[in-house]
Amino acid sequence: MDITRVVSGANGLLSNTYLVQAPAGVIVIDPPMLRSDARAVRARLEELDQPLAAFVYTHPHPDHVNGATEIRGGTEVPVYATAATDQVSREIDAPKRAFWTPIFPDDYPAVTTFATHLTADGDVVDIAGLRFTVHDIGAGECATGALWVTGDDAFIGDLAYSRAHPWLFEGRSARWLEQMALAEPLLAGRRLYVGHGEPGGPELLEEQRRYLLAYRRAVGELAGGRDALDEAAKRRLAERMDAVWPGAELADLVPMSADAVAAELAA
Repeated sequence: MDITRVVSGANGLLSNTYLVQAPAGVIVIDPPMLRSDARAVRARLEELDQPLAAFVYTHPHPDHVNGATEIRGGTEVPVYATAATDQVSREIDAPKRAFWTPIFPDDYPAVTTFATHLTADGDVVDIAGLRFTVHDIGAGECATGALWVTGDDAFIGDLAYSRAHPWLFEGRSARWLEQMALAEPLLAGRRLYVGHGEPGGPELLEEQRRYLLAYRRAVGELAGGRDALDEAAKRRLAERMDAVWPGAELADLVPMSADAVAAELAA
């Protein structure tokens, strides 16, 4: 099984899309957010000279869902997701479109392709000749997420970022730590295909855990019990987190997420 990683541009949050060459065609896992990045994925798909067989969404954030419409180009192919991922994807679709369309008026897809095949925790699904086991791991970085495991390969979405500063704007850092503890035994010995950054082994989970603990500690100290940080404190936070992961991508997310985590800790 060959797996090709396509990385979106900076406007698309450097998200990873994976093209998995299965016996009956290519499975696109986590298509990117913007139409321009989706066209790049489609170009790579055409180079593989195999038919598009299916999409898989690991979680409902737009930078891992939206590009399916552009990639499929009107063809009907199955789209797999957990029922929870599909529900959240539909709930956030209009608010996300209202937010992003003014920023990327011609690049944000006008229509979202939602799941056509819903799965549940523990399901074993045959997709284009590959067998995936689905593990619903609940809320963490996102309101819901799932692991899609085939053989020794696991597509884990945003359960862990690989040396890229994570999105903590939804204020669930404690829940995210619990989610990783739940997922860790399911991923032992496997190669992890993450939503942002280079794939790697289970050590990525420990690196992400250390980062989250460091972020929570820094925000707690800088907030001093308050539910928000001032601009000077956010700059100090950015410096502290750069020391944890020097030169990591998506540095803008560090101060952006600070108030959400401060409010989480204050509560």
